[in-house]
Order: sequence, then C-alpha cells, then structure tokens
Amino acid sequence: MSIRTTEKLSTHSSITESGNGIVSVDSAATANAFKEILADKIDSIKDDTKRMQELRQEIQSLKDDRQITDIIRRIMPDGSVMITEYKDGEIVSRYRKKPHMIAVPDENAPVKLGTDGTPLLAQQTMVMRPSRSIASELFY
Repeated sequence: MSIRTTEKLSTHSSITESGNGIVSVDSAATANAFKEILADKIDSIKDDTKRMQELRQEIQSLKDDRQITDIIRRIMPDGSVMITEYKDGEIVSRYRKKPHMIAVPDENAPVKLGTDGTPLLAQQTMVMRPSRSIASELFY
C-alpha cells in the first residue's frame, strides 16, 4: 500500500502498518506538520493581500489623475447652442442655450397694400428668427 505524504509530514510523523493493511499515523506529528503548512500559507496570503491593496491604491490614483471634464459646444441649425459636459467619457449634463432672436418680416404673409396700391411695409407682420442661422449660411 502506498501513502502520499509531503516531506514535512514524512519527517515529523511516524507511520506504522500492521499486517492486515491498516495504517496508523501519529496524530500529534500530523497536527504539527499541518500547523507549519498553514502558517506558511497564511504568510503568503498576507503578502498577497498587501500587494493587492497596493495595486488597488495605484489603480485608484491613476483613475483620479485621468478624470477629465470636457465641455463641448455645438451650434445647431436652428441657431441654438447645445452644451454637453462629459466626465470620464460619460455625459454629465446636456442643455441648450436659445439663440438671440430678432424680429424680421414674415416672408410667407401677404404684404398689406394701401388704398393707392403701394405696399405698407411698416404694417407687415413680423416673426422672431435667430440672429445667426447656420443653415442659412450653409445653403444660401
């Protein structure tokens, strides 16, 4: 019959085999060997946890250094400005600023005519339009 043992176990334990195949192991020797193995493992676990904590702190400091806030302004075709704020690649806030509006004559409304047939431009209906329109700059 073969028995697997470690070196520490075989040097500290006394194994006896009787003629009928029963193996007895000195329990005090195996307990001491187990304690030594456990102590070695605990020390290595402590070293591993310290190293893991150091790596976590290093990763957190790198994340803190990398935190970037970007503000992007886009001029929309209607003249408004969309402002988007990104933090670490994620959108934090997004809002639109309305454009400065000016009154311009309504091109679709008919022009009122006076009794003599002259156009009354002062009485023409007015509409509010943005003072700067990207669409009109691009297409006209």
